[in-house]
Amino acid sequence: MTLPVQFPLTHAASLGCLERSNDPRLNGTITYDRAYQRAFDLWYESNTIGRQTYAYELLPAILGGQWKQTRDLAYFSRMTYSDWYGLDLLDHPSTYRRCGVKGPATWKNTVLIGESYNVFDHDGTIGMGAIEEASRILRQGATVWARPDLSMWRPPSTNLAIVSPALANLNPADFGFIDLSRTQ
Repeated sequence: MTLPVQFPLTHAASLGCLERSNDPRLNGTITYDRAYQRAFDLWYESNTIGRQTYAYELLPAILGGQWKQTRDLAYFSRMTYSDWYGLDLLDHPSTYRRCGVKGPATWKNTVLIGESYNVFDHDGTIGMGAIEEASRILRQGATVWARPDLSMWRPPSTNLAIVSPALANLNPADFGFIDLSRTQ
């Protein structure tokens, strides 16, 4: 039996975000003092570094090549913002483009990553909203993979989702993911 790729850097970054998000200064009543600001800054730094591991480790392992995170959410041909954006899969979205690509963002050079609270239910089953959203994204020509760990937003409360047509010809189990586009 072949074990799926484990993504050690991404996993470690997710654990770092978990540690930072559990800081008691970030939970409960928010008081905007220096202690709160420092705790928030540390969490934000962990989150930013963690998302860089998607470009450095996760996407190259799955899709090959080199990737970089972009600041803006890309516009994809044949799709509008409301066609692909939903909270069940793409809450806290980020966009990654292949390095060295010129011109507009397209499905050939861009991947969306979401870190949502609603992909998997508390018992580990896939949420119905996530299945419906994945079906809508599949009709737009993209595939959705998800796994319950590796999110940087508020682990382990959030789940990682990757959206790209390039995922359609790959085996998600090889990378520890579930193909939500094929789940009905």
